[in-house]
Amino acid sequence: MEWARRLVGIGLIVAACSCAAPSGDVEMTGVVTLDAAPLADGTVVFDPGTGDPPREATVKEGRFAILCPPGSYTVRVFAWRIETLPPDSPGERELRHNTLPRRFNDLSSLRVEAAKGQPPLDIRVSSR
Repeated sequence: MEWARRLVGIGLIVAACSCAAPSGDVEMTGVVTLDAAPLADGTVVFDPGTGDPPREATVKEGRFAILCPPGSYTVRVFAWRIETLPPDSPGERELRHNTLPRRFNDLSSLRVEAAKGQPPLDIRVSSR
């Protein structure tokens, strides 16, 4: 029975360690404005372009915060318009449509450097 308690204890330690943020991550915060007003609902994606998965932050009322490993990232911004489907529609009940031009997301050339002590980002996009 003692071995079972030890096994559970080891499992809890492993689970706690795997949930913790990597120690070298950098907190990136900022504001996203759309046509000079805070972006109400959107997503900011930080893509390292190295084959590692991109990091995503939700934008609410223009603000976002995210943890990223130090390095250089392409920033992609999406602004969402939510379409609610009729109750008898198959599948998802809500669809998200990006309302920003592709130059702010798929074709973005905006690059940022994630580094400790970095000031908040000021990301400006337009609907045109």
